[in-house]
Amino acid sequence: MPPPQPIDTDTRLRLMLAGERLIGELGIEGVSLRQVNTAAGQKNKSAAHYHFGTKLGLIEAIYNYRMERVNTRREKMLDNNTGTLRDLITAWVYPMVEEMNEADGGTHYIRFIAKVSTHADNDVRSLMDSKHASGLHRIAAGLRELLVDLPATIFSMRFGLVMIEVIHILAEHERLMELSPNHEMSNALYVSNLVDTLVATLEASLSTETQRELTNNKNQTA
Repeated sequence: MPPPQPIDTDTRLRLMLAGERLIGELGIEGVSLRQVNTAAGQKNKSAAHYHFGTKLGLIEAIYNYRMERVNTRREKMLDNNTGTLRDLITAWVYPMVEEMNEADGGTHYIRFIAKVSTHADNDVRSLMDSKHASGLHRIAAGLRELLVDLPATIFSMRFGLVMIEVIHILAEHERLMELSPNHEMSNALYVSNLVDTLVATLEASLSTETQRELTNNKNQTA
């Protein structure tokens, strides 16, 4: 049996970055492996298929490449913070921003995650929970401890809302920064204000209307 061929890591990375950019711009359905080959400058038309097998394999490789690094940063921040609400949200947001600013093509990273996270295919969406989520799980547990007075239903709704806001607000910011890199609003100000907004979302008092609907919901499910 011939020895296994070494993996061409440079080609693999170029394919992943090209796939990330194309999917971030065009969506999953709008991109083929052949397009990824071309965008990565590959003369071998089967290069992407060789390295990843399928488009889902490519998406999984991109996701793991980014989120492993994000999760490592997130875990370090959680190990070193004091566990306040703002600390937890900061550990959620800033590792993603740091990855977004990476020099290896990270300017499409958040848009790629936005496309993957909202895709109808359960196999694709399951990536969001399958790997490199230990830091996010710690954040969720810490937030629940700090917001223990929130009804479980409301906490779940707000956590989901914050997750959507983090991804899609940063994706839009990423797009605008690419279009106007010298925009008068600094990246640091934008991100700090985003953290403020997310903290306020979680801490918001329940209105009379929400309390009434919560009671109605409990009565309907009893």
